[in-house]
Amino acid sequence: MGERDLLHAAAVRLSEAMGLTARESEYFLALVGYNNASDPWERNLYLAKLKAINKPSQRKILSTQQFLLFSEWYIIPIWELVTSKPFGNDFKSLGQLLDPTISPEEARNAIAILLELDLIEPEGDKYAQKEYILHTKDELVSATIKSYQAKTIDLAQNALSRMPTDLRNIGTLTLGLDADSWIEIQEEMKFFRQKIIDISAKTKSPDRVYQLNFQAFPLTKIASR
Repeated sequence: MGERDLLHAAAVRLSEAMGLTARESEYFLALVGYNNASDPWERNLYLAKLKAINKPSQRKILSTQQFLLFSEWYIIPIWELVTSKPFGNDFKSLGQLLDPTISPEEARNAIAILLELDLIEPEGDKYAQKEYILHTKDELVSATIKSYQAKTIDLAQNALSRMPTDLRNIGTLTLGLDADSWIEIQEEMKFFRQKIIDISAKTKSPDRVYQLNFQAFPLTKIASR
């Protein structure tokens, strides 16, 4: 369990390292508690606590909101989906718009988190995004992010066998590299990711949500230099 969760003591040390105020630390620790809670009743208690705390400034919360935003794979797709698909608070229908589908309670939970993080706001029978591009800070690599990435990799594996080829694009490369070429490839991947983000940002009327995973890892032992 300790490997999956950001333990309370570690969270306290991290909040001190980030130089958070007492109020910001309280909010941050409540976020960590919410993410670590496995029982729905306990998660609701933490969510109520988050709502009761006077939220820190947006500048600070951007470095800690990932503990809620990335707690489940479906929250970001919901963030994209509710701006283009009216659902009239029919959480069952909203959950069924995803593939794979999620339960009405999971859809309701996603909306609650997005509202709590001030990322969406009601707009008629839909929601409007209050932030259009999300970016996690590189210096904060958490067990939550690793868990989120593992879940999206599972989704990709599921899509490989379930989705028709015209709806997916999954390819693989096995390459011989040295340290310099690996650094160069990483830079190219960063450039390509930004290009994809720019294309998405220009999309005026999205009618679907896609997950793009970038995976690169060594298949041989790397000698120390």
